[in-house]
Amino acid sequence: MPSMLVTSKAVQAGAAAAVTGFGDGTAAAEELLFTVDQLMGDGDCESAVAALEAGAHRLTTRFGPDTPGLLPIYGQLALLKFVEGKYEGALHAAQRCYAAAVQREGEGSRGTLPHAVRYGVMLLASGDTAGALPLLHSSGCQLELHVRQLEAAAAALPSRAELGQLQGMMEELFDCAVALGEATFYHSLGRIARSNHSKEAILREEGGLLDGLETLKHSLEANHIILVAALREHSRLVSRALERGQKLSHIELALQHKRLHDNVRAAVMFDLPSDDED
Repeated sequence: MPSMLVTSKAVQAGAAAAVTGFGDGTAAAEELLFTVDQLMGDGDCESAVAALEAGAHRLTTRFGPDTPGLLPIYGQLALLKFVEGKYEGALHAAQRCYAAAVQREGEGSRGTLPHAVRYGVMLLASGDTAGALPLLHSSGCQLELHVRQLEAAAAALPSRAELGQLQGMMEELFDCAVALGEATFYHSLGRIARSNHSKEAILREEGGLLDGLETLKHSLEANHIILVAALREHSRLVSRALERGQKLSHIELALQHKRLHDNVRAAVMFDLPSDDED
């Protein structure tokens, strides 16, 4: 069963290994993330969140609040709380994760950008459109550049390059590509929300929504929790327009949601084995 964690093993291990030589919690962090991945594979998001919260508490108590091993744990905690619809908790975890990443690697660094996007998504989900949009836009622009550079670098690797070198580069490309897809999708979603669901913005931003989904589909299976959550967040816009009595906007958003849903569903149908396959 494919991993439901979004952060690659390279980033998980790298964040934890940053404390090597300081009586670190590397093994504990990696073991916890493996356990969470298994729980998510079984569809048990509630237990996965509980395990992450307990693990974060243990690592903080033993190694202190600045332990880098906490970074991937808070990143996954933000994602899973977001999936559960617990937006306040998701925002708190994403903020801690982003702050830790900036402290360790510096603002705007390649390793920090996926955490910046995750924080921007949580800001948007919590209603802070003004705070989310600049972060998603700037991070998305930088990620687009990094993805192109990584793709070119991977293609230019000599055939005698070590497997580990190529694997590390591809895992970094995976993280940047997923973050780019999220940044693109949610930036367009935020612009629709900021426009108060205007028909013009709904139609104008559909290209960004579809581009974001397409980028995500290149890296993730169509039933991945990140894609499921993206469609759910668009559905929240549909419901909000209805609650505000914006009949025309509600219709446009509902039709748009069907197009987005069909786009993702097409990927699921494409991946299904044919009747002729064993």
